Amino acid sequence: MKRNMHLDDLLSKWAFDPSTLNVRLVKGNDGRDVIQMRVDMGVLQLETTGRPDGELAHDHQSMLEFLQDESLKDADRDLTEAECMEVDREFMQFYHRRICWLRLQYYHRAVMDADHTLQLMDVSEKMSKEEVKYIVFAEDSTAMMQESLIQQSNPLTKERAIEFAERIKDRDNLFCVTIMKRVSQEELNQIYNILLTHLK
Repeated sequence: MKRNMHLDDLLSKWAFDPSTLNVRLVKGNDGRDVIQMRVDMGVLQLETTGRPDGELAHDHQSMLEFLQDESLKDADRDLTEAECMEVDREFMQFYHRRICWLRLQYYHRAVMDADHTLQLMDVSEKMSKEEVKYIVFAEDSTAMMQESLIQQSNPLTKERAIEFAERIKDRDNLFCVTIMKRVSQEELNQIYNILLTHLK
């Protein structure tokens, strides 16, 4: 019998509500916990441990672990452009899982992911040639979520961000390219402190 590859049944039984964050914790086939986030054009599934996508980063549990090891081997090593993009992917993955934990009121887990983000920002800034200021967000018209990022760049000055956006704006399937100010470590620390208040 041919196996169905569509998500029709799942989506029809879990309607998208644009007025709230649609999140639930369910069991995978092997019994592990996974987070599901309902978005307007589908469902995202995130792992609850390790990287949210369940993948390794250069044979490490995360880009954070990889970069920490690399910086110990060579304190003067700089991030490559490809590694900068991988760092930003990991930032976004942990951001989405963090807001899911908050919605589920698993505040300890949200703090853990926030701490991961802070450490990743710290090590990536130390390994960057330039001050991290701007990031280019490019939205794919075929993506399953509004915030989906298919191209990111870091670190960029405003001038380099504009050049990067101009270079990719005519790519197929892109409908929006936005230059945004990178969240500062100070702002992340404020978020982190707010999370900690829930644990007192």
